[in-house]
Amino acid sequence: MKKIIRFILIILICFFSNLLKGQFYIPEAPKKIYPVQDYAGVLSKKQIEKLNQKLMSYSKITSTEILVSIIQDLKGEDPNLLASQWGEKWKIGKIHKNNGIIILLSIHDRKISIQNGYGIEPYITDFLTMKIIKKIKPILRNHFYYKAIDSGTQEIFQILKKKYKEKQSKKNFSIWNLFTH
Repeated sequence: MKKIIRFILIILICFFSNLLKGQFYIPEAPKKIYPVQDYAGVLSKKQIEKLNQKLMSYSKITSTEILVSIIQDLKGEDPNLLASQWGEKWKIGKIHKNNGIIILLSIHDRKISIQNGYGIEPYITDFLTMKIIKKIKPILRNHFYYKAIDSGTQEIFQILKKKYKEKQSKKNFSIWNLFTH
């Protein structure tokens, strides 16, 4: 009987260790989250600072939070699912607006994913995401990671620019404007 129990335990341990093996562990969110998280070490400090400054300034103006996570390897995970889980775990985007965007770049796997919160989906559709990725893939193939991320975020800014301008003009319109002019 003990041999059977031991055998079953060994099988269960092997089964569960195989399930856990290869899964990517999303790190705990730091106390202060900067937009660029380069776990693969492919960007210089200066490049990270420039991107962080660009993305933090954009967030201050629009409230849209963009997180760029660069990893070495997906460890078998689906990049789209991993990016979504990362955004949820780190709470990227304002809670009431759900306006976060995650850009996940895996160096070894040569994969990129752009995932949006529900508040962004009407403006950056899956089709537009694929267009952005298609545009920056040749840059990534040449290992110009900074240029690819900079270009991709610029594309996102251009798409959301119209949305933000529309919102601003709606805010400025008031019934009182009709009577004061």
